[in-house]
Amino acid sequence: MINHHVVRRTVLVASQIGITVLFIFLWQYGANHHVINTFFFSKPSAIWSYLKLWSSSNQPRSISTGTTLWQDLWSTVFVFGFGYLIGTALGIISGIFIGTVRIVREITEPFIVFCNAVPRLILLPVLVVIFGFGYLPQVILVILVIYFIVTITIAEAIQETPRNLLENAKILGANKINLVREIYFPSLIIWILSTSRLMVGLSLQAAVAAEFIGAEKGLGFRITDGQSRFRADEMFAAFVVVLVLALLVDMVLTVVEKRATRWMPPQS
Repeated sequence: MINHHVVRRTVLVASQIGITVLFIFLWQYGANHHVINTFFFSKPSAIWSYLKLWSSSNQPRSISTGTTLWQDLWSTVFVFGFGYLIGTALGIISGIFIGTVRIVREITEPFIVFCNAVPRLILLPVLVVIFGFGYLPQVILVILVIYFIVTITIAEAIQETPRNLLENAKILGANKINLVREIYFPSLIIWILSTSRLMVGLSLQAAVAAEFIGAEKGLGFRITDGQSRFRADEMFAAFVVVLVLALLVDMVLTVVEKRATRWMPPQS
C-alpha cells in the first residue's frame, strides 16, 4: 500500500533540491559566460574553493585572517546561542511577571513597547564604546534584540489564558505561584515553541550583525573582511555558512516542536 504522506514528502524534497541545483547551475553558467559579473557576485566554483581553503588550517596568505572556518563558526554560534538562551529566559520571566501583575503591566507596557520599537542594531556602537571589543557587547546585542519581543509575547499569552481555568483554580485555593506553575506555564509552552523559530532567526541575524564592528573572528567578520578586500567569494562563502547554520537550527527546532506538541490534534 502506497503511503501518500511519504510520497508527497519525497516529491517536495526532490523539488526543493532540484530548484537549488538549477539555481547553482544557472549561476555558474552565467558567470562562465560573462552574463553575471563575478566581481560582484562571484560564482559557485570559486565559493566552493574558498570554503575548502577557509576550512583548512594551512590557509594561503591571500585569504588568511588568522582564523579557520570552524573558529569563525564557533564564535558566531557562541554569541548567537548564549544571547538566545539568556534573552529568552529573561523575556519569559519578565513576561510572566508583567502578565500576571496588573499594576506592573500598566506601568511598564509603554516602556516595553517603546524599547521594542527602537532598532537595537543602532546600539552596537554604544555597546562597543561601553564594554569594549569582544564577546560581551555582541551577546548583549542579541539579548536586547529578542528580550522585548519574548516579553511582549509571553505577557500577551498570559492574557489569552482562559478565564474559567483561573477562576476554578482560585476557587480550589490556588495562589499566584500555583497559577503560574499549574496553569500559566503549561499554556505558555505552545507560545514559546511557536515563536522559537522566529526568535532563533532574529538572534542569528543579530549575532552576525554584531560581528560587523570590532570583531576579529566570526561569520559576520568574514563578510566585512571580504567587503573590505573586494573578495566576493569570501562574502558569499560566509553567506552560505550562515544559511546552512540557520537551516540546521530550524530543522532541530521543527523536530523539537513536533515532539513537544504530539498531544495536539493534527491540523488539516
